[in-house]
Amino acid sequence: MKTNLNTNPITIQNRATFYYSGAKQPFLASDFNGWEKENFIPFQRISPDQWKLDIDLVSDAYIEYCIYVGKRRISDPLNSNKTPNGMGKFNNFFCMPDHKSFVIPSKTVQPNLQGTIERHSVITFGTVYGKSRNFSIYTPKLFTPETPLLIVLDGQDYLDRVRINEIVDYLIITKQIPPIVMALVDSIPISRTIEYTCSESNLLFLNEIVIPFVESKLGLNSIKHRPGSYGILGASFGGLFAVYAGLRSPQVYSKVISQSGAFNFRQHPFVIWDLLTLHKDLPFDLCMDVGQYEPLLASNSSFYEFIRKRSSKKLDFSVFPAGHNYPAWGNELPKCLKFIFSEE
Repeated sequence: MKTNLNTNPITIQNRATFYYSGAKQPFLASDFNGWEKENFIPFQRISPDQWKLDIDLVSDAYIEYCIYVGKRRISDPLNSNKTPNGMGKFNNFFCMPDHKSFVIPSKTVQPNLQGTIERHSVITFGTVYGKSRNFSIYTPKLFTPETPLLIVLDGQDYLDRVRINEIVDYLIITKQIPPIVMALVDSIPISRTIEYTCSESNLLFLNEIVIPFVESKLGLNSIKHRPGSYGILGASFGGLFAVYAGLRSPQVYSKVISQSGAFNFRQHPFVIWDLLTLHKDLPFDLCMDVGQYEPLLASNSSFYEFIRKRSSKKLDFSVFPAGHNYPAWGNELPKCLKFIFSEE
């Protein structure tokens, strides 16, 4: 078969077919095998230096992957589509034939109605890593002192990789959600795991430092005078912390969005499972989603069932046809924001 830069994969209905040229056998690492070495999928030889691999997937999947040849990780030489993997490298990606990506309609892009983003820094007083921490404030075009605030964990990634500000602009302009303010808090790789795995100190940083700063800067009425009117959003360990914040500070966060929450690490369940047993009723509205092709699917499904039996609040749980990555989370985010903030 004649191949070129955009050969891989060939997708027809539910099948994706990959090709590779080289002397050594290649292996595929991907969302659908958990990126674990023991699960790498071998290509099959079809001629002395030609290899082929067929994979069956749902017809609307979005998939990220890379190729291993021996111990060497390489980008697919027959696929020019690449996206950052969040760990300093790039993954190749592709979409199956029926995949639908969220696209903001061009006719709704109105610069005169878009919100603004400003960068700020606050002293941490030892609550999180470093003497100071940067974050961004998104302010909608029109807001009042009663406008709700959404804390966004890994804020720089949601801005750079998801363009959450453009999504929120679109939802506000089209009146699918009311205006919201966002505090998009940067995370730092060296301390992210410590801060997001149910850290009381990080919760203090958000509740006692970030939120008062935003309220003062924008003239918002204090959360103390309108308890439970804020929200929090996070993905992976950020999704875990978002739920944790809702359980520990329901007087602040009544709206929680958890995308692919890491509620267990390997065989270790985090403390939120225990905290849930202390609540007769879940104290916040919750929107959860998780990828069909990621190892966290089982724990997210179990966690949702655990919550569903203890809640009379507004709940939503969905499984999307992708893995553990920002393009997938961004594609689901409009639905999550509408579910949590819609006034209908």
